[in-house]
Amino acid sequence: MSKLRELLAREARIRAQSGELAALRTEVETLRAQNERMKTAMRRCITCDFRLAVIGGNSGPDTDQFLT
Repeated sequence: MSKLRELLAREARIRAQSGELAALRTEVETLRAQNERMKTAMRRCITCDFRLAVIGGNSGPDTDQFLT
């Protein structure tokens, strides 16, 4: 009877850990996607600031093409 309880307890622990593992994998994927979006946004922002600095900060019609 003791071995049956141990077996059931082990199975329950494995199921719980499997659920936690699945949740953590989902969280990692979400965070990786968010990180990639943030990196892309920062690249655009730095590029935009760099272009504005190179152009001289003017926001006339000639510089609008560089901001996109």
